[in-house]
Amino acid sequence: MSAATPHDGRDTRAYEELRAWATARPRASRSPPGALVFLRGGLVAWLRASSRPAPGPRRPALLRPGAVAASGRDQALTAVLVSMIERCQGEASR
Repeated sequence: MSAATPHDGRDTRAYEELRAWATARPRASRSPPGALVFLRGGLVAWLRASSRPAPGPRRPALLRPGAVAASGRDQALTAVLVSMIERCQGEASR
């Protein structure tokens, strides 16, 4: 559920969506966001959960070395970068 301030209307819309789902007959098989929180913890738990900030975007998982075959161009670029790093480290140790 997304974060909502008391006056932006999102909390009201989310509640009305939840209420409409709960009172519908037959009930839709897909529940609205927060339905499980409401059913397990009640209105107070749902209000607390709905006032929390939404989680940020997920960061892509880091690839392990060798997980993806690098193209020839990628390998050449990697070799250039490695040689630059080695040269800088060699100059720093003098």
